[in-house]
Amino acid sequence: MEKLKILKTIMVGILATNTVFAAFEDKPTSARITSLGGAGTAVIDNSSEIFYNPAAIGLINGLELSAMDLKLYRMDELGYNYFDIALPVVKPVKVSLSYQRFGPINYKENIYTFGLGLGEKQLFAGLLFNLMNLEITDGGASSVLGIDAGMLYRINNKISLGLSAKNVNGPTFGSYREKIEQKYQLGLGWRFSDYSLTSLDLLNYSDDPNLYVSLGEELSYGWVSFRAGVRFNPAIYSLGIGFGPKWLKIDYAYQTHSYLLSENQFSVVAKIPLTFRRERPSEEEGVIKTEVTPAEEIPALEKETGVGEITGEKVNINTASEKELMAAGFSEEAAKNIVRFRQRQGEFKAIEDIINIPGVFFDTLDKVRDKITAEPSVKENPQVLPELEKAPQKIVPVEEKTKEIKTEMEVKKSTETKKAVEKKVPKKRSAK
Repeated sequence: MEKLKILKTIMVGILATNTVFAAFEDKPTSARITSLGGAGTAVIDNSSEIFYNPAAIGLINGLELSAMDLKLYRMDELGYNYFDIALPVVKPVKVSLSYQRFGPINYKENIYTFGLGLGEKQLFAGLLFNLMNLEITDGGASSVLGIDAGMLYRINNKISLGLSAKNVNGPTFGSYREKIEQKYQLGLGWRFSDYSLTSLDLLNYSDDPNLYVSLGEELSYGWVSFRAGVRFNPAIYSLGIGFGPKWLKIDYAYQTHSYLLSENQFSVVAKIPLTFRRERPSEEEGVIKTEVTPAEEIPALEKETGVGEITGEKVNINTASEKELMAAGFSEEAAKNIVRFRQRQGEFKAIEDIINIPGVFFDTLDKVRDKITAEPSVKENPQVLPELEKAPQKIVPVEEKTKEIKTEMEVKKSTETKKAVEKKVPKKRSAK
């Protein structure tokens, strides 16, 4: 009973002030952005961040699944859950579907969202259509449609600009037609190096004349990222960590509050590349099978023929040298990191995996996408090159070649010995 009274007091405070959450105010869907102090408009990275800037949908390159769990102010009754699925449809169109649930038993907010995104290379844009439903015990229910819009422009590999607006259609709900808060956010992101990302956001609410500033910093190395952020007026500090490969990120954020309990937030994002490899035809379909060259002979063979690093007209990122990667469009630093990562972690399964490499950005991938491939270095049925098809040559294993040479040498030696003996021993003259 005492806990229910505390909950009601907090809910009244929430609805009476604009400094924390009111009905249908935006809530933190990404632990990564929370740990950056909420400064995420220009540094969006995945589908869990579409509510900070809908342009995040335009960045999607494959199937993405994201989920988040949060207890506002560490109270079970103020549970907030989020789930999203996003994927590309037809280039350059991407879509997302998400669901948010917030509140205790007697106060429920449910938001169903359809998102549409566009974008290639440097410019990205997105729209969210939010069907918001509020259910209050003994108070009825109400639904309304809200529309969010966002844009992201990547000036270069270092600097990006973001702009987002929430509830741009000015939705209202309830019998008193209460207007849902609108929010406008302008962001700047810049990279001082491949390991450092800084974000700055300016935020304004429709019913609040104040301008809020958020600042965040992210330091990344390999699979681990450390983050810190602050939002001013009032001062709210946050810390966080993220870990995992690019295709599976687990993020944690800890955020203080000026007069309520601090919060712990977790979110998970899974990225599944939608790249399908064409199944190679069988031997019956006309592919000539060749013997596999022993591993110790491959470097010498490549040096001799000049073949091996380039597959067809595309550069194979699983075998290419630094020079060939640079020729495909990568920077010198990115090329070195790709080769180093490949040697330590193994081969790439899809070209999207290189996004995890320092120095490789989304616009870099867009630029080289048609010039690279991620074929396995050892192929079961390698295709025969045209020049070999005209004059096929069988590569003889080392052991067999050595045995053959040894046999020839023995025969030659035996022949030479026989000739030498014949010279020393004079031939007998026949009797007349």
